[in-house]
Amino acid sequence: MSRYAMLLLLLMSPTYVLAATFEATVQWRQRVELSLPVSGVISTVDVSVGDRVTRGQRLLSIDTRRYDAAVRAAESGVERSRGDRTASRRELARAQELYDREVLATVELDFAKLEFSRADAEFKRAQAHLDRALYDREHSELHAPFDGIVIQRSVEVGQNIIATLESPVLVVLARADSYLAVFSRPLDELADAIPGTAATVIVDGKRFAGRITSVGMEAVANGDEAPPAYPVTVEFDAQGELLRAGTPARVELR
Repeated sequence: MSRYAMLLLLLMSPTYVLAATFEATVQWRQRVELSLPVSGVISTVDVSVGDRVTRGQRLLSIDTRRYDAAVRAAESGVERSRGDRTASRRELARAQELYDREVLATVELDFAKLEFSRADAEFKRAQAHLDRALYDREHSELHAPFDGIVIQRSVEVGQNIIATLESPVLVVLARADSYLAVFSRPLDELADAIPGTAATVIVDGKRFAGRITSVGMEAVANGDEAPPAYPVTVEFDAQGELLRAGTPARVELR
């Protein structure tokens, strides 16, 4: 049998399906802009653009001396108000005992209750101040929320950041374990673009297994005279390869 005949039989076989190939672009699967909810002077910056980081790793920190002092002051306030509340509770118990023996007037018992309520409220207020001081000190460091790669860093040691109205973006982090390949197709060519469908993503000649995760519901710009096209997103594992967003890719669907 000639080679031409063998090829013809292969193409006619029901088990043989030609792959549809689409030009795509690599994008980050997850990209987050990180900031701190507190203000202060940057004391350490532990990462640079391109660094790989692990979840929980410290990225930077601010000078904590003001927050350490605030915690100490709040702890002192809690101890003081706790003592006042304890004394007020004892006084209330004594007043209740005298009232039960009909030695104390109702108005005096009510005054003792009011004093305890005030002391209790002051203790709770002091505890809230301590909780806030501890929160501020805890958030004086920025940590990676997941394993990823630093793609932007906009802060240096000694820089003063102010988070009063809107916290400034300090570090931008992207996942480096998996990526997206995005291409667009007209509405009448989306029949095979079903979420969950297996796909192969080719980047710089390397092939990676992936699957379609979503098909857009809104058309993307595709030229004035071209038919509306919808984005198709393929998620794939780069198998440890470090890719860059915007890199050209090809997606094969069978």
